[in-house]
Amino acid sequence: MAKMIPELTDEQILAAHDSEAEARVYQSLRDQLSDDVTVLYSVPWIETSKSGNTDGETDFLVIDPSRGILALEVKGGTSEVGPGGRWSTRGANGAIVPITNPFQQGVKSKNVLRGQIQSIPGVDTDSMVFGHCVALPDAYASPGNLGLDAPNDILLVEGDFESVESKINSIFEYWSDREHRMLPTDLVDLITSRIFPRQVIGPSLGVEVRSAEERIIELTKQQCRYLGFLRNQRRVCIEGSAGTGKTVLALEKAKQLAADGVPTLLTCFNNQLAARLALAAENIENLTVQTFHDTCVKFAEEAGLELPSDSSGFNSEFFDVKLPELMLRAIDLVPDRRFGAVVIDEAQDLQPEWWELLELLLDDDEGWLWAFRDSGQNLYGRKAELPARMLAFPLEENVRNTQKIHAAAAPFAPGDHGICIGPDGGDVRYEFATNPRAVRSVVGRVLHQLINDEGLKREDVIVLTATSTANSAMAGAERVGSFDLKAFGEDGSGIAVESVWRFKGLERPAVIVTDLTESTRDALRYVAMTRARSVLVMVGEEAGLRRD
Repeated sequence: MAKMIPELTDEQILAAHDSEAEARVYQSLRDQLSDDVTVLYSVPWIETSKSGNTDGETDFLVIDPSRGILALEVKGGTSEVGPGGRWSTRGANGAIVPITNPFQQGVKSKNVLRGQIQSIPGVDTDSMVFGHCVALPDAYASPGNLGLDAPNDILLVEGDFESVESKINSIFEYWSDREHRMLPTDLVDLITSRIFPRQVIGPSLGVEVRSAEERIIELTKQQCRYLGFLRNQRRVCIEGSAGTGKTVLALEKAKQLAADGVPTLLTCFNNQLAARLALAAENIENLTVQTFHDTCVKFAEEAGLELPSDSSGFNSEFFDVKLPELMLRAIDLVPDRRFGAVVIDEAQDLQPEWWELLELLLDDDEGWLWAFRDSGQNLYGRKAELPARMLAFPLEENVRNTQKIHAAAAPFAPGDHGICIGPDGGDVRYEFATNPRAVRSVVGRVLHQLINDEGLKREDVIVLTATSTANSAMAGAERVGSFDLKAFGEDGSGIAVESVWRFKGLERPAVIVTDLTESTRDALRYVAMTRARSVLVMVGEEAGLRRD
């Protein structure tokens, strides 16, 4: 029994080609030819020439390792041959319909396929036998003279299909005018795979990421339904793990309050996050967006209080103690400078006493105080107490990260990491690198794969360092591989580089985390991993590439 490609039933052949004749020929070749023969059915081809491209199809291609390759054309039903080798058939209404001369078609197919097989590296067609033949399975015996290009030696009729192997062998002999070599199995497989390749053509990573991003955006929008449930609550703390949409909700709540005519302050600890929120809230009346420390500075300036002029004063004591003390003095000096609402994003970053200062900015005790926080991202070790009369409500659904990123980050979350309802996504990648040079080499290679091979956009990717950028493997590097680097927030087409600390509260479709060591804290690792919405690559020492 011959190996048939593709393997089809008579019904499948009829459904695809509507040819009972081809179904009978298929069955005969399959059942009567030997096991070492491969038969390809319905082989399409395109010939490129100076005059343009032409396409065609060979009904059967018989590959016999001991004899050669044979193109076989099938014509069923009633055919007529006229002067000049013109072939025709009669349609259902009796009209004469021109058809292609099957012998000429066989010659064309044979020569085109020989040329295309010759182009396969390692294949030499000069030592192979190539032939063609025509089958008229509805004609019991030879119809007689069909032309000088149509000898009976290369014609199969109904009677020949009782012993089709013998007839096929005689046709090979007809075309064997010289010594020819055997076709080894690997060469037959090579030819077959070229004509009928087996490939899995899945979506590129870029397409998968864009699809995942659309799903994530839609899920994030759906989180806004929680604002409706709590719309009339004045003092609320929304608590949720990374990816639950807290920043989106904080911005939306601030916009709602401002639209209701309430002077609103939207604040956070992180400069980069504040810049993003300010851009999203640009030109919205009644809405002020700035960091907590910028708020301190603004109030101090409005109150006429002098800030330290020496740059050495800008240290942790300055930010943790001096600026909050300045704002406390300034609040008393500008009693008319108040807000009807204060909305805090990433509230786990605030010291407990800073909450009290923000409460003092409200114009009365019934002012709106809304906060959004994740205790798992408490990188600064702040205490978790909430102000009096503030109710806490949980967010449990991660809508930002893919399920595989969520699962990979979950072991590093200090508390309940919630459930992920996002798309499945690709596997998290772990890349081993022991020194700065190796890290840069890995990052260059990964960027090439993500952007050049998989179709991600440069702006979709960011490199985050698990230490400060000045102390990271990327320090001083202007380029990795074929990609320019830039500091996050700078203009240009380079790949952005930032520390996990400064990027906290933000996100990107694809994140490459570098400088991971055994001493990298779980909380920092959790924050870093959850910045990635769809693609996450972890780069570092073997002990730093923890997977649980």
